[in-house]
Amino acid sequence: MAKDRDNRYQSAAVFAAELTRVLERRPVLARRAGLAYRLRRSMQRRPAIWGLATALAVAVALGAAFGLAQLLASRASLLAAQASLIRAHEADSARLAAAAVRERELRLEDLAARSRRELDALDDTLSRQLSPAQRAAGYAQVDALRARVLGEQALQPDEGILAALAGEADLLRNRDDAAIRDFDLAISHADGPVSRTLGALASACQGRALARLRHDYFDQMACLFIFDDQRGYLSGDVEGNPVRWDLERSGQGADSYAQQALGLWVRYITAASSANPPPLYIAIGQDAASLAAQGGRHPEVVLLLSGVLEPLPRALATVVDRYSAAIDRSHNLPQLYVQRALEYLDHGRMAQVLADCAQALALNPDYALAHLMRAKALLALHGGDSGPADEAIDDIDAAIRLAPRQPNGPLLRAGIRWRQGRFGEAMQDFARAQRLSDELGPAYRNGAGLWSASGEFHRQLGQIPCAISDFARAGALGDGAALQQAAQLLEQDGRFNTAQQLLSALLRDGQPSPSAAQASCTARLWRAGVRERHGDIAGALADYDWIIAYTPNYLPALCGRGDILRRAGRAAEALPGLDQAVALMRHWALSATAGGMAAAQADGHVADALVSRAAAEAAMPGHQSGALADCQEALGIDPQQIDGLVLRATLITRSGTGDGRADATAAANLLLATGDAQGARMELTDAMASYARAAAIHADDRSDRALQSTRAQRDQAARQAEQP
Repeated sequence: MAKDRDNRYQSAAVFAAELTRVLERRPVLARRAGLAYRLRRSMQRRPAIWGLATALAVAVALGAAFGLAQLLASRASLLAAQASLIRAHEADSARLAAAAVRERELRLEDLAARSRRELDALDDTLSRQLSPAQRAAGYAQVDALRARVLGEQALQPDEGILAALAGEADLLRNRDDAAIRDFDLAISHADGPVSRTLGALASACQGRALARLRHDYFDQMACLFIFDDQRGYLSGDVEGNPVRWDLERSGQGADSYAQQALGLWVRYITAASSANPPPLYIAIGQDAASLAAQGGRHPEVVLLLSGVLEPLPRALATVVDRYSAAIDRSHNLPQLYVQRALEYLDHGRMAQVLADCAQALALNPDYALAHLMRAKALLALHGGDSGPADEAIDDIDAAIRLAPRQPNGPLLRAGIRWRQGRFGEAMQDFARAQRLSDELGPAYRNGAGLWSASGEFHRQLGQIPCAISDFARAGALGDGAALQQAAQLLEQDGRFNTAQQLLSALLRDGQPSPSAAQASCTARLWRAGVRERHGDIAGALADYDWIIAYTPNYLPALCGRGDILRRAGRAAEALPGLDQAVALMRHWALSATAGGMAAAQADGHVADALVSRAAAEAAMPGHQSGALADCQEALGIDPQQIDGLVLRATLITRSGTGDGRADATAAANLLLATGDAQGARMELTDAMASYARAAAIHADDRSDRALQSTRAQRDQAARQAEQP
């Protein structure tokens, strides 16, 4: 029975009802005492046992808690140790990686230093005069070095210093295109640590500037004078000039001497597009000569520029000395030999031209400029000899193959084939050159020379309409002599008014411009002759007076005026002017000889003036002895003066003091020889004129046969030229 009254049945009736529910198996009200209640009651009954159990439980709980704490602490210590080991491993790995990187960098720096020393040594070796075998060995070493650094570049693509070294090797091999590509690669990968340390960007920019300078500018003067191609000749956007851009980007880290040298070239390029280049050229040339005297890396760049900028009149020895000094420093640069050859060519030193072209072609067999220059020198040195002409054609063929868009190759070959009698092939070459000239347009500065040569070709073949057309086109391009040739052919064809219209620009009254002065004088000489033939003596004299007023010592005008007056029966009036002509020519010949002209060439003008005065004296009574004396003096100067021989023959025959047929025969023989030489050069129309004049002076079968034979040859040549 529960001690707690509230937990008991309240009455017997309630208890009876509970029993009834049990019997009827219905739910009852009685409940088992709860666990908490029973425990509380048990502890009340057995306090000692429960106290001991409680203490034991607390002890177990505390022990478990302490063990758990120790376990957790041990695990944390283990994790910390593991983390420390990981950090130590990572630090070791980082140190190893850094050591590997540093080792790689040191190895790369060592490779770059060794390659630099090797390049410098090879540069020094190749700059000397070497035999072909020695040069080939040096080039093989350069190629091996380049392959080595490019192989390393492939393994370390982020380091541009290796590509920069390859570019410098390309410069030693004169492969400017390859050098530019390698320097481009170096510049795009110049941020690698070793490349930054070694200044790859500065050296690559400077190297590319040098390669571009050699590629774009070194040949331009030779290209201008050999190919007559002035495209881009030191022109264009100076601010956007790649050499200038690279020079500025290379900054202070590049070689100082090379920077100054490139800077001078940039000044030269800039001056070329200025309003008044000559004073700037003089100043730049002086600075270049001063810098060249200091010496440094790539002095050939400065020496070449100082030679190019030597002011007029250019002393051959001075310019050649500068080019030679550049060659002594860099024997492996073919452009230097070509520049020196160009100077020799300008002064007629053909043997030296051939030697320098041979050197340039030994260094670069695909050098079109050197091939064409050597062809010109061969022709100038040996004329139309078959052997040298064939060699020249071989060189021209090579130049055409290597520079197919340049007109001067076909033009020069056309001239050779013409003189060889290969008229159809010559015509094809002329046509090709004309087509290429039209493609180049104003950039081709020899367009007038090309059309004039074509006109002369047609004139010698008797194809007058074609000759007039070509000469007129040459005249439209600024060739005054060609314009006069067209006018002369028109006048011979009976079209005098058309000829005058063609020359109207050169026949204006007033003082001509300096550039048109010579053409204006010769145009008036032509018109004076035409006017005389048409009976306009006053007009002819007016033309001569205009020329003499403009150029008082112009021999053709002085003599021409005297001849007109003599033929008009006014010999006495002509004589004072002819006396003046003789005196002027004597003075001029002395000055010209002192200036270096050959005495025979200078005195020949004196002989011409003497013969003109002798002709006037011969027409005047009482002056026959003076005329004969002038003829004798003229023939003493030039025994082959044909007009002098003819006049002396006339004077001797007229005076009865001897037989003048010997002089007439000598004059005719000279004309026959001249005609033969002209015929050998395929100048067939001129040869016919010489034979005709020979026949007029001294009639014999030789002149007539030569004239008929040459006329037949010209007709056949004209037919060959018209064949496709």
